[in-house]
Amino acid sequence: MTVSRQQDNQTVYIYSADISLSIANNIQTIVTLDNHTHWSLNESIYYQFEPSQYYDGWRNIMLKCPSMTAVCNLTVYDGTGSYEIPLSLNNRTLYPIFTDFLVFDQGTIYNEDGTLFDPVLMPCSWSEEQVMVGPPYNTHFNYCCNAYVNVDVPDSEPNSCTEFDGNTTLYTKSGQLISTFSADYTLDPAGINITVTDFTSTVNGASYELIPNDAIGWGCGGKLNCTYYLNVNPKYYHDYQFDMMLSVFDSSATYGVTIAGKIERRNGILVRHRNEAYTPSDPCWIRNFPLDNGGKALSSFCCTKFQSSKLRRNKNKSKIFKKYRNQQSGQKRFLRGDTVVVLKD
Repeated sequence: MTVSRQQDNQTVYIYSADISLSIANNIQTIVTLDNHTHWSLNESIYYQFEPSQYYDGWRNIMLKCPSMTAVCNLTVYDGTGSYEIPLSLNNRTLYPIFTDFLVFDQGTIYNEDGTLFDPVLMPCSWSEEQVMVGPPYNTHFNYCCNAYVNVDVPDSEPNSCTEFDGNTTLYTKSGQLISTFSADYTLDPAGINITVTDFTSTVNGASYELIPNDAIGWGCGGKLNCTYYLNVNPKYYHDYQFDMMLSVFDSSATYGVTIAGKIERRNGILVRHRNEAYTPSDPCWIRNFPLDNGGKALSSFCCTKFQSSKLRRNKNKSKIFKKYRNQQSGQKRFLRGDTVVVLKD
């Protein structure tokens, strides 16, 4: 991470660290920060004043590293989150998010637009944050993957899934129903057509948002059904992953945030947890997620049509429960200053 003054583009602070990942359980990832290095143009003016911290805005969770130099192990929920570095810049505070545009999921890391790091096609990516109101500094981030894990994925899958049905139900801590949500996902070589088919809530005036990887400008929401096409042009996407982030809220509160389903492609094959292929005999991904209000979210994401199948799986609903970006050319984000309200262009 490089911090520069807007007035003359002078670099005033540089931070770097190694990020390693491992699986904590079937809904969380252990993120480790190590080998921290710092450089300052003037250490009395430009400096880090507190350890790095992790903020999950979806669930209102704040976790802090033990110190600014020690190894930091934090267990976080799969999906998006913000690792922030508290900086003092000429007596102004700024909290650059050095994991912006990144998603952590089951011990892996990938880009917010769904693209995966690749030792040949895309070993590195970058992003930039510009402060619009507040400390007049910009931050530039470079991310490079230098360690890969080989996984067993079939060379081909003649009976791959082409359609999914997702259902999510939210409950309060006492077991009272908050909402039900259903969506259909149809895949073609160039993209994913997402159609919300049902949303009901016991909360008057509640709305929903369904956003792939929490990428602002993507997805859709409201109180009614909607349709959204997610472009995965093969020219840019060989493999990809999209965590379908679902939130239910009204003007006064957020009642639940969860992952409504995951669309993962590895070696051109659609897979689920631990790179297992969907099959007609075992077609579902099912998860139980805690909510920050003590409630729970039950999600099922099931293949309803396979490529070589003439019959569709019964789609009866199971009641068991931000903009276009070219990641390869980099991304920009705009920040408001001292209060650190993030605006995503």
